[in-house]
Amino acid sequence: EEREGCPSPEEFYHRYVYAHKPVILRGCARGQPSVKLWTDEYLRRTGKGWRPIQEMNKVVKRNDRMPHYMLPFEEFIDTYRNETRYMINKVDHEPLRKDILLPKVLNCRRTLGSLEAPIVWMSSGGTKSSNHFDTGDNLLFMAGGSKEVVMVDPVHSRFLYMDHHDKFGLSPVHVEHVDLSVFPRIREVPIVTATIGPGDMLFL
Repeated sequence: EEREGCPSPEEFYHRYVYAHKPVILRGCARGQPSVKLWTDEYLRRTGKGWRPIQEMNKVVKRNDRMPHYMLPFEEFIDTYRNETRYMINKVDHEPLRKDILLPKVLNCRRTLGSLEAPIVWMSSGGTKSSNHFDTGDNLLFMAGGSKEVVMVDPVHSRFLYMDHHDKFGLSPVHVEHVDLSVFPRIREVPIVTATIGPGDMLFL
């Protein structure tokens, strides 16, 4: 489903969270300070002293995510546009954490009780991830750029061979070169795609 703006917290919970139903909320995050403030210059200045996890490869084709290091954030900002660096880290640096406000759609008792820390994903673009599943719901919003998300209903996880993993939650299927002689049932998987841009949210 796709809709403009933000539903009430009650509607969001009952219609999407409780029903496990993905939805795109166009423009629902436009009021987030991070959407307005997060330029390279601002991030370099405000993130000084932070050492987040940085991966040296922004294309994960299967179920391997190496190498990664904890490096100065200023170094990442100075190099990520020209290198294949990819940053995935909890926003545990308070000067940046204050730029991420609680989304209004989560402001109800049932959802507040299960919230975890926000995580930032950042690269220069062209990032790809392996087929995987998360054990909890996610509310993804874009501060800049765009992202295409390919989703599969959990009832169809067998078509992605999720039970044949050697790392929990990660499919063994290569996302760029699928070997149909090894994984023939992937032909049967129904997929849903969603593309979001700055200020948009995706619940999944």
